[in-house]
Amino acid sequence: MFLLHDDYIIYYRTSCYQFSLPVHYEKKKLQGAVFKVTAGENIYKADGTLVYKKGAEVKSNLVTGKDGKVVLSDLYLGTYVVTETKSIEGFTINTKP
Repeated sequence: MFLLHDDYIIYYRTSCYQFSLPVHYEKKKLQGAVFKVTAGENIYKADGTLVYKKGAEVKSNLVTGKDGKVVLSDLYLGTYVVTETKSIEGFTINTKP
């Protein structure tokens, strides 16, 4: 069993061994990931008209382009939740929005 913190700590029987492993992070622009956007709260127009109830889907099937970005414009003021619905090959989806 091991625990990752600043270093790896490995427990083996009654002994404890500690060592550091180099971690390499790489920033990449990933094309083809799919996202959806839902309302994180009730969303209203400036005149008080309800546009989206909390949890309502605002937009789905948003696919990242070559630049790794998705643009969704003309949103009303409010809180939105962005959820990855499909990952690209070799990656996994973060299940917490």
